Amino acid sequence: LEVFASDSGNKQDIVSGVVPHHLLAKDIIEDFFSYISSREKPKTIVILSPDHFQSGILMESNSFITIGLEGDDEKFNNLKVDTLLWGKLFKENKMTLNNSAVIVEHGVTTLLPCIRKYFPETNILPILIPADITKEQVEQLVKTIDENTLLNTIVVASVDFSHYLPSQAADFHDTKSIRVLLNFEEENFKNIEVDCWQALCAARLFAKLRQKETPHIIAHKNSVDFLNLELEETTSYFSVVFGEKKSEEIFSCSTVEVFNERVKTILLVGDIMLDRGVEDLIKQNSIYYPFQKIGHFLRGVDIVFGNLEGPIVKNPPELSDNSLKFAFNPEVIKGISWCNFNLFSLANNHTLDMGKEGLEETKRWLRKYHINSVGNPLSGNLSSQDFSFSTDKIIFLAFNQIFPFAIREEEIIKTTKTVKSLNPDNFLIVSLHWGEEYKLINSSAQQKLAHQLIEAGADLIIG
Repeated sequence: LEVFASDSGNKQDIVSGVVPHHLLAKDIIEDFFSYISSREKPKTIVILSPDHFQSGILMESNSFITIGLEGDDEKFNNLKVDTLLWGKLFKENKMTLNNSAVIVEHGVTTLLPCIRKYFPETNILPILIPADITKEQVEQLVKTIDENTLLNTIVVASVDFSHYLPSQAADFHDTKSIRVLLNFEEENFKNIEVDCWQALCAARLFAKLRQKETPHIIAHKNSVDFLNLELEETTSYFSVVFGEKKSEEIFSCSTVEVFNERVKTILLVGDIMLDRGVEDLIKQNSIYYPFQKIGHFLRGVDIVFGNLEGPIVKNPPELSDNSLKFAFNPEVIKGISWCNFNLFSLANNHTLDMGKEGLEETKRWLRKYHINSVGNPLSGNLSSQDFSFSTDKIIFLAFNQIFPFAIREEEIIKTTKTVKSLNPDNFLIVSLHWGEEYKLINSSAQQKLAHQLIEAGADLIIG
């Protein structure tokens, strides 16, 4: 008698997991499958992999990719294929057959030796996930797997985490990626720094549907841990299984609490000026040009903050190269949005360069692209519009200290003190547009004001 998950209580421990696919991390891959083998003998392993070679784009299909079965051949790489599930997936999901794509996909092939070693009798089904697969398609795929597989089925997401960044930056990005995965933050999967967010979302959703959501972390490492070299470009690896909590042992070697829902990541940059020579370079190249080489660094962060040093207005006037006024073409906001900025300070001496109408138009453009703003260039008191921005117990205040709209220090200190007293448990970030242009060292006046703001309750001062 074959009992399907939808027909009975699930007695299986491990139901899904995440494992890297770089051969450099072969020890993690081995530990992952060894751990599962010590607890489970799954009937089927579904492998969800990135589509590294963009076969989906070449086929213009916007569909999942899997292997084709010809005649009586029901094996792939000397492992049996789950033909029943294969047929169900084709019936209920958009699937494309492409044996060549699957055969060369290291997201699949790197895992097969360990599967043959630990689970020689287990059925497999490899599925490639192109980058344009939607969350809705992922949900339908997982629903089909859940409703048409045996209890002892495991969904494996073959995913590498942060790419092309120094190890410290990779760890920073991993904080959000792992938190989103472990806590199943459905709305945040699309903006995490991994090579296939869809596979992670699918594995985690499957655990939720089977009500086996307790994580056991196998490893969290970086490529520098294996090479013993400091590199500017690294890859990070995170491996975890989701199952039923049978004892305290499942948490014994994990660091789950490090990635709880309260931990947020914030990336702070300085002034962003998109006029003059920068505008010329954008016209020569593309709207993405200023951000192309830092795109990976700006991805996968909860809050990406900057000071927008000028208004965004339709049909900006032609200004001379030595003009002290700026005006940005609305096209630039596509580049800003592409690299995931989601909060700008407007408290500076240039956001009014096109008047109050230009400032209001700037806010409308930002809202259109779901980018928040904070600060008023003319005022810093509690009654001013947009004086603060708050999310997840984090509060931003932004003030301008540059002529001709400099806010009085007393007003800045008073607002900071009031906001902190009303929100004592929140983390308060104060952004100041201040200082002398082109000076790398802050002045004694800045230091004095900074200390006063700390005493007033600021947890972090930037500017």
